[in-house]
Amino acid sequence: MTEFWTKNKIVILLFVVLFTAFFFRFWQLDSIPPGLYPDEAMNGVNALEAIDNGQYKAFYPENNGREGLFINIQAASIALLGNTPLALRIVSAKFGALTIGAVFLFLWLLLQNTSANNAIALRIAFISSLFMSLSFWHLNFSRIGFRAITMPFFLILALTFLILALRNFSKFRLSTFYFLSAGIFLGLGLHGYTPFRLMPLLFIAIFIVFVVKKTFPVKMLFWRFCLLAITMTLVFSPLLLHFIKNPNDFSNRHNKIYFFQQEEPVKTLLKTLKDYALMFNIKGDCNSRHNYICNPQLNYVAGIFFLIGFIGLWFKKLRKSFDARYLWILYLGFFFTLLPAILASEGSPHALRSIGTIPFVFAFVGIGIEIAYQKIKAVKSFLIIPFFVLLVITTLLVDPYKYFAKWPKTNPDFSQNYLDEALFLKQFPQYQKIIIVNASTGVNTQGFPTTIMTSKYILWQEFKSGALAYILPEEISVIKEENFVAISMEENQSLLEELKNRFPEAKILKQDFNGGEFAAFVFDKNNLEY
Repeated sequence: MTEFWTKNKIVILLFVVLFTAFFFRFWQLDSIPPGLYPDEAMNGVNALEAIDNGQYKAFYPENNGREGLFINIQAASIALLGNTPLALRIVSAKFGALTIGAVFLFLWLLLQNTSANNAIALRIAFISSLFMSLSFWHLNFSRIGFRAITMPFFLILALTFLILALRNFSKFRLSTFYFLSAGIFLGLGLHGYTPFRLMPLLFIAIFIVFVVKKTFPVKMLFWRFCLLAITMTLVFSPLLLHFIKNPNDFSNRHNKIYFFQQEEPVKTLLKTLKDYALMFNIKGDCNSRHNYICNPQLNYVAGIFFLIGFIGLWFKKLRKSFDARYLWILYLGFFFTLLPAILASEGSPHALRSIGTIPFVFAFVGIGIEIAYQKIKAVKSFLIIPFFVLLVITTLLVDPYKYFAKWPKTNPDFSQNYLDEALFLKQFPQYQKIIIVNASTGVNTQGFPTTIMTSKYILWQEFKSGALAYILPEEISVIKEENFVAISMEENQSLLEELKNRFPEAKILKQDFNGGEFAAFVFDKNNLEY
C-alpha cells in the first residue's frame, strides 16, 4: 500500500481535488442558484441565434459587448440540452472544475525543486486547490452562466505551460512546444473575459524580471517570448480583426467604468484601493449574486492563512523550506489580476471583476497553512497537530455550507420571477403570449431592457414563431381580440384593470412562485382548456 501511494500520490491527490471540484459544481446545479439572471439569458439568446443562423461570432455587441468564445461553447451545450438554465450553467461548472486541476498542477510545478521541497510543493498544491474548490467565491461563479469563469482557467494554463517551458529551457524542442502552448492559452483567454486584456502585461513583467535576474540567456529568452507573443496574437486574431473594424466595441464598456473618468478620480481610486484591501478579510462584495451578505471573500480562518502566506514569504526564515526561485510570480499574478478591478470604479469591491486573483489568493492560503504547520510541528506537542488538522478540515467545510444551506435563503437576485413567468406562459401552447415590459432596468437591447432576455431565452421557439410578443405599457391598445395570455413583468394593478375594461369576460389568474406572486390575464375567446 505504501509503495502504491509513493508511486501514484500525485495522481491520487489530483483525482481527489478534481472529484471534489466536479461534485460541488454539479450538485443541485439545476436548482442553485435559483432563477435565471438576464445577463445569463442574453448569452443564451445570442447562442440560440447563432444555432439558428450558423453565425458564431467572435464578439457579441449587445449588453455592453461580450467576447464570443464562451457564448459559442454555450451554444453547443444548448444544442445538446435545450434552452434551459442548466444548459448555460453547465459550461461554467466544467470550466470551474477544470481550473482546480490546472491550479494543482501549476502550484506543484511552481514550487518543486529538491526532493524534500517536492513533498512540500505537492502538499501546498493539494491544500490550495482543495480550498479553492470548496470556496464560496469560486464555487459561486462556477455555477453561473457568466464568461468570467474562463479567466482563471486560461490564465493558469498559460502560466503552467510557461513554467514547464522555463524548467525545460535547455531542451529547445520541448521548451519551444511549451512556449507555443502558453501562447495558445493566453490567446484563448483574450477571447474569454474583458479583464483578461491586461494579462499580456503579466507575461511582459515576468520576462522583465527574468532579464533583470539574468536567470536565462537574454537573447534566447527574448526570442522564445516573441514566439509566445506571436502565437497569442494569431489565436486572438479573429477578435482583433473585429476590434479593428469596430473600435467602439473594444472600448465601449471601458469608457463607462474607469476611475480616471469619474468626477473625482483620486478620491475614487483611494476608496477603491481601500475596498480591495478589506475585500479578503473584512468586507467583500455586497452584490447578492456574487457573495453572501457582504462577507469577506475568504472565511475568517482562511483569511488569516492568506495573510500568513502573503506576508510570510517576504521573510527568509519562514520561506526557508520553499523554492523561492519562481515564488515572485504569485505576487505578480495577484497584482495584475487585481489591477482590472482597481482601475474600475464601479461596484468595488467587485468579486466578479477580480475573479482572476482567486488562484493566487488560494496559493497564499495553502502556503500560509504550510508555514503554520511547520511552526506547529516544531513545537512537538502531540495535541497541537491534530487540533490544527481539525481546524483546517472545519475551515474547508464552512463555505460549502454557506453556499448550499444559507445563501439560497437570502433570495439572491437571479430574476426568479421572470423565469417563473416564462415557465407559466409555456403552459399555454394554443394561446398568443404577451409580456408587458414594465421593468426598465438593464441595458437597452433591440428597444427593450435586458430584463426580457430571461423569458425570451426560455420561450425562444414561441418568439420565433410569433406566438410571443413584447409590448410596452402604452401599447396595450394593440392587443387583438384573440385567445391570449398576458403578463406584466412587474406587478401593476392598473394595467390589469385596463385589460379587464377592454376584455371584461377574461380571467385574472394569481400565480405563486418562490419570491411572491404574479397575475396573468387570460382571454379565452373559444373556451380552450388551459
